Amino acid sequence: MPLPELSEEMRAPDFIAFPIVNDRPFPVLIEVKSSHHQKIKWSESYRRSLVNFAEYLKLPLLVAWKCGDLWFLVEHHHFGRNVTGYRLTLEQAFREDLSCL
Repeated sequence: MPLPELSEEMRAPDFIAFPIVNDRPFPVLIEVKSSHHQKIKWSESYRRSLVNFAEYLKLPLLVAWKCGDLWFLVEHHHFGRNVTGYRLTLEQAFREDLSCL
């Protein structure tokens, strides 16, 4: 079965991972970022290109963020809209971290 035509810009995230959930592999896409700042900022076009790719493959998009010595794993939809694009704050990453699941 052929894939549908691509209509918008797409950017592949850094990794695809297959964590085991209920004894079955569950594929997810992961974009990795490193920042010592209290937030990560993404432009609208950058975010949209990653989301388009994830939606095209029908896979969840997660963000792995290294902030200093800490790592967070957060679903992309926790990025909040701001004036110039999207951002994820350190506080939000603490609250929504999936790495313990």
